[in-house]
Amino acid sequence: MFHKHSVVFLLCLVIWISINILQISAYTMDTTTLDPCGNVILKTGNNTLNIAFLESIQLANNFEAELCSDNIYYQIKFEEGIYEMSGNIAYKRELYSSYFEPSITRFGVSLFELRKSLEIIGKVNENNEPVTVFECPGIGYMGFIDVIHSNRNVTFKNIKFTKCYSHYFKIFHFRSFDDSTLPEYKFENCIFENNYDESLFFYEYLATEDRNNHVWNREKCGYSIIGEKKDCFFSENERIEENKEFNLQYGEKSYEYVHCLPSESHHSEAAIMITTPMYYNCHRNYGNCYIDMKPSLFVNNNLFEDNTGGERGLFDLRCLGAEFSNNKYRNNWGIDGGLLYTFDTKVNIRNEKVKDQYSYWGNSNSLYQVLYSNLIIRDSNYENIESQTSSIVNIQTINSMVYIYDTNFDNVIYPFEVSSSGAELHCKNCVIKNVKRNLSKNKPTIAQTSGLSQIYLNDTDIYNIQTPPLFKAIESSSIKFSSVSIHDVDAMENIGLISIVTSASVVFNNSKIYNIRFNRVLDYAYLISFLSSSSLSIKNTEIYDIDIDGDLIYIESADKNSNSLYIENSKFKNININTGSIIKISTSQCKFQIKNSSFIDNVRSCNSYDDITECSGVILVNTDLGESTIDNCLFQNNTSGIGPAITIKDIDHVELNIQNSQFIKNNAQNQGGALYISGKDYLKDDSNSLKMRNLEFKENHSNSGGAMYIDFPGYNKETIESTNFINNVADNGGGIFYFPSNITLNQPNLDKACIMNGNKALFGTTYSSDPYKIVLKEGPSKINSYSGESAFSFTLELQDEYGNIISTNFEDGSFSLQNMIFIKAVVINKDDEYESILKKGSANDVEIIGESFGYFQKGTCSFSMQFYSENINEYKLIMYVALSAYKSDDLYINIDLNMTTCPLGMYLKENKVSRFKGCVLAACEDDGCVNGICEHINENENQCKCDAGYIGSKCDMKERYTLSKGFSICNIILSIIGIIITVCMLIFILVKRQKLIVRMSGVKHLILISLGCIMGFSSIIFDFRRPTKLSCILRETLINIGSIMVYTILYLKIYYFIINNIPENISFSESSSLKSYGESKNGRESSMKVSKFEMSMDVKSGFNYVTTVNNNNANELLNQTNQNKKEIEGIANSIFRKQYVEGLKKNFHRIFSFILILFTLSYIVEIILYLKIGLKDKQMSNYLWAETCESLDFLPIPYAVFLLLIIMLLSNVRKLWSLSSIFIETKHICYAIGIWVTTGTLIQLICVSMIKQNPKVRISMMTYSIFFSFFIIDFFLIGLKVIAILKGGGDTCTYNNTKLTQFYNEPSSPYNNQGETTNSYRQ
Repeated sequence: MFHKHSVVFLLCLVIWISINILQISAYTMDTTTLDPCGNVILKTGNNTLNIAFLESIQLANNFEAELCSDNIYYQIKFEEGIYEMSGNIAYKRELYSSYFEPSITRFGVSLFELRKSLEIIGKVNENNEPVTVFECPGIGYMGFIDVIHSNRNVTFKNIKFTKCYSHYFKIFHFRSFDDSTLPEYKFENCIFENNYDESLFFYEYLATEDRNNHVWNREKCGYSIIGEKKDCFFSENERIEENKEFNLQYGEKSYEYVHCLPSESHHSEAAIMITTPMYYNCHRNYGNCYIDMKPSLFVNNNLFEDNTGGERGLFDLRCLGAEFSNNKYRNNWGIDGGLLYTFDTKVNIRNEKVKDQYSYWGNSNSLYQVLYSNLIIRDSNYENIESQTSSIVNIQTINSMVYIYDTNFDNVIYPFEVSSSGAELHCKNCVIKNVKRNLSKNKPTIAQTSGLSQIYLNDTDIYNIQTPPLFKAIESSSIKFSSVSIHDVDAMENIGLISIVTSASVVFNNSKIYNIRFNRVLDYAYLISFLSSSSLSIKNTEIYDIDIDGDLIYIESADKNSNSLYIENSKFKNININTGSIIKISTSQCKFQIKNSSFIDNVRSCNSYDDITECSGVILVNTDLGESTIDNCLFQNNTSGIGPAITIKDIDHVELNIQNSQFIKNNAQNQGGALYISGKDYLKDDSNSLKMRNLEFKENHSNSGGAMYIDFPGYNKETIESTNFINNVADNGGGIFYFPSNITLNQPNLDKACIMNGNKALFGTTYSSDPYKIVLKEGPSKINSYSGESAFSFTLELQDEYGNIISTNFEDGSFSLQNMIFIKAVVINKDDEYESILKKGSANDVEIIGESFGYFQKGTCSFSMQFYSENINEYKLIMYVALSAYKSDDLYINIDLNMTTCPLGMYLKENKVSRFKGCVLAACEDDGCVNGICEHINENENQCKCDAGYIGSKCDMKERYTLSKGFSICNIILSIIGIIITVCMLIFILVKRQKLIVRMSGVKHLILISLGCIMGFSSIIFDFRRPTKLSCILRETLINIGSIMVYTILYLKIYYFIINNIPENISFSESSSLKSYGESKNGRESSMKVSKFEMSMDVKSGFNYVTTVNNNNANELLNQTNQNKKEIEGIANSIFRKQYVEGLKKNFHRIFSFILILFTLSYIVEIILYLKIGLKDKQMSNYLWAETCESLDFLPIPYAVFLLLIIMLLSNVRKLWSLSSIFIETKHICYAIGIWVTTGTLIQLICVSMIKQNPKVRISMMTYSIFFSFFIIDFFLIGLKVIAILKGGGDTCTYNNTKLTQFYNEPSSPYNNQGETTNSYRQ
């Protein structure tokens, strides 16, 4: 049986089994409305979906387009619902020949009988979402199978494809047909969701037994009908040409022949796959597809969500053209693939949205794997793409091209990898941001090229990257940046931005690199690193705002025949480097060219002294340099340890021209304000050339060498031409040049066109060098000394080779080794011959005590020596002085030394300094007198005469004042007496609290007064012994709180007495004195005279009687009211009385509150100062020392403030006294206040101000003042009431006894403001 008959038989068998045995859903064609242009498939019927499709295909095959004006294809419309396919099984050889697939093919719906184009259209909801759903038969079954043998197209619209566990579409091109056109498959507004494991779409070209497959087009290649694979060989001519091209390309010996095998890759693991078998294992396996690559697959406006792909991801495209547009990809993930795998394919992608794409296993899991293909991406967005090992776009074969336009990459992994010769990737107007790298460390974050491939980035913005390096170019590949911005990179790694390896190249043009934060992990780090003959070109580019812990550009190895680095028209600004330089050249014979560029405001941080000496500038060359040029450049405001602009160190060979450039306001912390040059021997190599011409050094600054530091012996043969040195400054030596040594070999010539103006230095305005010689500036020419006499001083001066005094000031001991001198001194007998100081020892009977080293500060160094000897003799002092850190002329000093006897009042005594005795005073010989003078008594005896207030043999002890025991006991007794009297009277008052005299005064008020007095008496106790910080705080607390309690009660009594007893009628007096409240003896007048002054000024109530009555309008007021002046006064009286009372209240409260707050603050400050400062020793007027509470300087302030409070009460005594005829207690209060001021607070203020007064006098005054003032208050406010009660009074308002029993008289008709009778203060 032929295979064609087998196919028909098998299909019929499957259909019969599906209808009669399997229980499946049934669908039918709407036969009632058969339409030659299209039909509707219903959800219910008698046929399976497979039979319904078979009927639809038959109708489509009979479709005539001329009968349907609207339809191009035959249309089948599906109603809303879920359409499940029935399972079918066929042996693959009955359908097609393929090496790849297993023998059994499982499928649902077959389209292979379709001869004409067909459109399958589902329904959509109001949101234009498909509601027609196709489901596969089951696990292991694909959805649709199609064997194409004619040109017809298939279109799916508005269909949701879901729950397929194998290929959803498997399409085979069974035979060849028109080679210029491929059948089209189109998907529009479809959803692919929740499909698993294998492809949704599988597309394969096959060979047949009778016809060769048009795709392969090789005579000896193909498959037999049973799937047997055959080997394939090129013809002999093709093999020779292939080998030649391979040799030219790779430079290796080619294989003897080219052996090609068909693909053996496993194609069953992709979500959507369109594939064609191709040649593998060939050196050149492209060009096998001979079609025109016109689009034959169209995927538009579809959604791919929650699908799981296999090795090839969602699509595997081979040998065709495809167009993708307006699709959305969300939350798809693959085992080892992404979206597209392309082979000999041309793909156009437009306006795609790819989000939440994952791939966790495998090695080539990029979104787009490109082999021998062209890929174009436009206007698309990629977001949240994760992969384990690979990139978004991965070009794996030669001559493949990828073009990306107007596309965003956000939160993705490793966008681009180009790894084959001749391949190119172009990215124009792209945005790449938030890129992360979870791949192995040998992969960059954004892009990598290798093998003669190229990446072009144009008009692209790259930012917010945190995993360096961003780019890597290896194996002769290149990356070219044009109008690219790279910024906001914050990372920690060894290579930050670009790694250029193995003859690769990187080019920046019209680009910007800024806001980079890069920290190293190991001992070295580079933002841009290139080695192995690689190259870097930077043109018209700005690099600024960089913080880096390493080198910005590091050249590790280079090709000596070409420029490794080329910089032109570029700017490097505000680059902060912790350890490194902007450009570091560490490879021999490197060449570079820097032209028309600027380096501004760059800083190399120097963290320690050792780092300062190695802290290089913008450009660092620390190895031999090939032919290089710095031309027309600007170095401005750069900072480093040495040579902020250019640092050249430890070189043998140099070929460098520095010309037409400016060095302005650069700052070196150590040496070389702009340039630092050091080398071994400039004359050793005849080809050495370090030329400087047409330069400007202006306002540069350093520690040494304001413009440049040169240590390159032999450089004196060179001439600096046409160069200006203006206003350069060195903190120490060399306003322009500093040469460490050998100035005759290091100092270059200056031609006549050079200008030097305004340069400054501490020494050597133009030239300076290291210290060269030491000169004795000051010292005795002859020494006469007794044993142990005070040291003799010597002063040395340090000079450089130019004779400049090296007046350096090394602050805080910095650079101590460089300014330290060593001193060696010996004493020999006067008649001995002088030999080498290192060989000749000192005389045996003389010892030198003094410094063995010293430091030069401001050009001089001073040191001193003492001499000890018990013999009287003449000697010679020989001193040798050498500078530690510099080669300089040593200094020898020869001075006569005469040792004499001890002076009068001194004698020889053993000491701890020398083995010989020294002359000392007979007494006071060690520390002397601390607070006094040492007096000579006789030849061998002295003694200390102490200053007043000091005692002891050394006058080192203070003579202290101590209180006598009897005085302390008196203080305690006095305090106890006051407390007992107050407590007794308080108890008596509490027992008699029902007495009218007690109730009228207020029991609570009397209790508070008693407590205040008790606290005042208690404060006396703390003065009975030597005070401490705590005792002073307690004393001040008790006396201040007690006083303020008493004061408050007195204030309240005065306030209520005055306010509540203002008569109804107020008349005015021309005088400024206040008339009494009640002038009659019986106290019953309800009138009061107030001066006009008090009305207008004192009360400040808002009503001014004087103005009202006496102004120019008084007569007019009289005329209008027809009243006389007296009547007007009556009217004014009633208005004024109310305002007068309110004014008094405000004055009372305002003044009291202000001073009380001031007192509280001063008291708080006083306590804080006691706690923080404590007590001080004070010397009294009798010169004795004492620690007292009054030693606190702030202490008088609280007493002065409290005195103001008492004076405020005193100012109201006049008004209060006017009520004494009515209230006898007011008289008692006036007595108490008057005595309190004079004997209490005033005396206490005087006491605390008498700091130097004898403590006994001062404490006595303070004690008796406290006791007497509180006793007076206790007596007048409480004691008189006790006496009155004891005499039988205090029960009624009328008293017949003596005045002592009179306390309170109630007026017969008192009158308040409301016209009600009042009991005045009682109320």
